Amino acid sequence: MSNIDNLKPSSNSEKYIENLERRILYDTKSREQGQAATELLIELSNLQLDLNVLDLASGSGVPALAIASIIGSGGHVTATDQSAGALELAKEEAKKIGLTNLSFEATSAQSLPFDDETFDLVTCRMGMMFFPEPVEALKEVNRVLKIGGKFVSIVQGSEQRSLWQSSLLEPFRKYISIPAPNPDDIHPLRFAEPGSLRNTFEKAGFADIQEKYLDVPWPWHGTPEEFWEVRKSGGALYPQLIDNIPQEHRDQLFKEIIESISRYYDGTIINFIAGIGTAVGYKP
Repeated sequence: MSNIDNLKPSSNSEKYIENLERRILYDTKSREQGQAATELLIELSNLQLDLNVLDLASGSGVPALAIASIIGSGGHVTATDQSAGALELAKEEAKKIGLTNLSFEATSAQSLPFDDETFDLVTCRMGMMFFPEPVEALKEVNRVLKIGGKFVSIVQGSEQRSLWQSSLLEPFRKYISIPAPNPDDIHPLRFAEPGSLRNTFEKAGFADIQEKYLDVPWPWHGTPEEFWEVRKSGGALYPQLIDNIPQEHRDQLFKEIIESISRYYDGTIINFIAGIGTAVGYKP
């Protein structure tokens, strides 16, 4: 087994964004896979009519479209993402389902182009892990929230609690050593440890913080081969891991990954579980 302890997850979020756009073909299935996390975020947000909501890292519209459908025509959702291409998909979907209470802004979470105390609620589903400087981004969130406004974030939990993560990473470990991410690394598991979300919220000035880690269904409606094709070309982690596998071992590795995923496949659905972390904080 090769030792690559010097491997560091990429700190360049542009690589993540670029690869994300290559996964658009599977957008519907990805929405279905993360539906339980979306529903939990909406529950934690305690949505009401007429709210002014900012959604960070909206991608192709999850959960911005669902939020817009709940808060009514008197409310408004501003969907933001660094990927203009992903936001175009969200815009097309909003038009298709007749939602008119949304706007779209391609921007970084660390430099939000909004006035102080603009929003009642800010949400972020599976995006905080990829902020280059999370504390600075959350300070921006705090700035644009109204007094008493709420920020709700959901992140990936630990590999041990996520069958989909462990089924992919276990085969890699036969060939390479995978270091744990540093707190400053842009990495899917950056906030996997309990306490890490709370600490980041506190540093950004939030109060009455509630943090919780739990497991949710994470089913993929498709084959193991399809799921691996999506993961190996998307995100920052798996393409980099593959780059560290000698070419002559890759076919065997990919076969072992398919076999690992297949343990959870019932012929129609891959019945994964995902560990996630949630945090809610208020602007004092």
